[in-house]
Amino acid sequence: MSRKRWIALGVFVILFLFYAFFQTIEAMPELGIGDQEWKEEVYQFGGLDRIALLEVEGVILDQTPGAFFTSVNYNHRLFLKQLKHAFEDKTVGAVVMRVNSPGGGIVESDEIFHTVLKLKEEHDKPFVVYMGNMAASGGYYISAPADKIVANRHTITGSIGVIINSYSVQELAERWGIRDESVTSGPYKDILSSMKEMTDEERAILQGLVDEAYENFVDAIVQGRGLDRNKVLQLADGRIYSGQQAKELGLVDELGFLDDAIDQAADLAGIENPTVITYKTGWSAFNTLFARFSGVNDWLGVRDMIYHQPTPNLMYLLKW
Repeated sequence: MSRKRWIALGVFVILFLFYAFFQTIEAMPELGIGDQEWKEEVYQFGGLDRIALLEVEGVILDQTPGAFFTSVNYNHRLFLKQLKHAFEDKTVGAVVMRVNSPGGGIVESDEIFHTVLKLKEEHDKPFVVYMGNMAASGGYYISAPADKIVANRHTITGSIGVIINSYSVQELAERWGIRDESVTSGPYKDILSSMKEMTDEERAILQGLVDEAYENFVDAIVQGRGLDRNKVLQLADGRIYSGQQAKELGLVDELGFLDDAIDQAADLAGIENPTVITYKTGWSAFNTLFARFSGVNDWLGVRDMIYHQPTPNLMYLLKW
């Protein structure tokens, strides 16, 4: 390539970067200042009464999305702030939460569940859930305290249960002459080491943790949905259900679409022709600019490494 062509290419790249940068600034003028973490956007215009539409998208884990190479959709701390803001905002008459998640951590799911219960009690606002493509395991856990749950007939939900992942590479390590020489302070400190076979005693300890978290999951559904505990135990064997099946079993209230969930929230709040608002994350201008290039791609597979991290965790998560 000639020198002139290289110069022309460089000028084009610089101009394109400046164009994208100023488009970002123009679209979100208040961002990059650092004085707010999100802004309101109108999803559906109507009258003066407002309904807040919140989004739970992706694996429910308490992690901060990285500025580079990752496209983590769910920000736990930010979502809890938005949830609190929506309930405390006196101009908002009802809250709708759209869930599209396979679940996630038991702590994060439990935080959302109890935050919703507390906010509902304090502010007496209708809370309606719409289940998108998937609201499984922890995705169902956080939906349980809703006044109404609306699901698409093809939604994947259920997967009520707990899992803790563990892998054994002992035989492979022995074949390659790899040994684990960890020094521990007690016999169970390396309980989930992938370099050894799990003993019966270790399995019993882990099973106790899983069973405890499972009982809490069942309790959450009994409390949130008002279902008989024995019925919940029959449904909570880890299997997944379609939205249609979940409706027949009493796990969801209605079948429909997002607009139907909004209508349900408006009816419960006594609102006609509401304006529906959403909260959009206020990234810095640089991060937003970078996101325009990265889009939803995870170039280096970092997101998958984070979501399926080797550190063992108790999870309300649909495994696939």
